[in-house]
Amino acid sequence: IGAYEPRWFMRASHMNPEEAVQVYEDLGGRGAFLPTHWGTFRLTFEDPLEPPARLEAEWRRRGLDEARLHIPRHGETVTLRIGEVARSTPA
Repeated sequence: IGAYEPRWFMRASHMNPEEAVQVYEDLGGRGAFLPTHWGTFRLTFEDPLEPPARLEAEWRRRGLDEARLHIPRHGETVTLRIGEVARSTPA
């Protein structure tokens, strides 16, 4: 969900957060949504912490089930199993 600005240049390679949520809906997403590829390296012009904030705002704006959205913190491990999500924070 990161590395998307400037749009005129990055559009062909990277989705912005709003586009990622749209794709989730377009594909009939019914399970967990686990956005990745943001905030580790400063590759483009957006603030490194902007992508998850925009994604969460779009998720809420669309009224999607917040239990399905899992935005991992840096270094966090997220294990996805059928019907559940287990999270562990690094020591």
